[in-house]
Amino acid sequence: TFQDWAKALNFPCRITVVNDRTNTPEERLGSIGDIKFALDNAKINDDLLVVGGDNLFDFDISQYINFAVSKQKAAIGVYDIHNLEEAKLFGVVAVDNNAKITSFEEKPAAPKSTLIAMCFYYFPKDTLGLLAQYLKETGKADKAGDYIKWLYQKVDVYGYKFSGKWFDIGSVESYNEAQENFK
Repeated sequence: TFQDWAKALNFPCRITVVNDRTNTPEERLGSIGDIKFALDNAKINDDLLVVGGDNLFDFDISQYINFAVSKQKAAIGVYDIHNLEEAKLFGVVAVDNNAKITSFEEKPAAPKSTLIAMCFYYFPKDTLGLLAQYLKETGKADKAGDYIKWLYQKVDVYGYKFSGKWFDIGSVESYNEAQENFK
């Protein structure tokens, strides 16, 4: 189980597995619903790092953490996939010279760039209450991209550009491609 894995892991910080006890796709809480569930049930009262389980990458995240902590604002991982057609499958972002998010379009039909948002989020402790506000205002608990789009319009959100290998392995095709690239 994931609980056994977390206990056996020799990691410099504590990892807690929070099980939402869903058993079918129909019971799922959604990505934002799961984050809210974890905040409430694990009694999280600290900065939060969210990394989607379908991210596969080879980069060191320490510079991202340093960047996010230095901003003390929400920060998302962004990545240039260099392909406008593929960008249609993701949230497309724009950042200013200070790395502040200036636009976010979820799965646009005509992307303006190839800079996409990864499911890689840092939320400082003082922004965690915004999650409940978002859920109350919108009733949307499924898509993290919808939350990021809402959030950057309420508070400053920054984008940290990762470089290296990255794959969203949420489909069989991308999973197979990642396997070939990580051999």
